[in-house]
Amino acid sequence: MSSIKDITLSEFANLSYVDLPLSLDEDLKKGVKITLKDLADSKIDYYLDREKSGEISYQEQEILNVLKKCQSGEYKDFLVGALD
Repeated sequence: MSSIKDITLSEFANLSYVDLPLSLDEDLKKGVKITLKDLADSKIDYYLDREKSGEISYQEQEILNVLKKCQSGEYKDFLVGALD
């Protein structure tokens, strides 16, 4: 049995602050599997724009770092689940 590292838990906690776009939420409710890459692809531009403008907060920077990992890193194939 593998254990989850504290850093992973922290990164997932940061993702909990990211709103799921309406289109992905609707897909999820229809039973479509949504990956963290899908979420990252739909949200990363907002955080990149905030970073470019210099208006990004510390928490938003942390979220951006995790979204980058979700696009091409170890989390990209993890699935987003719905809370019923």
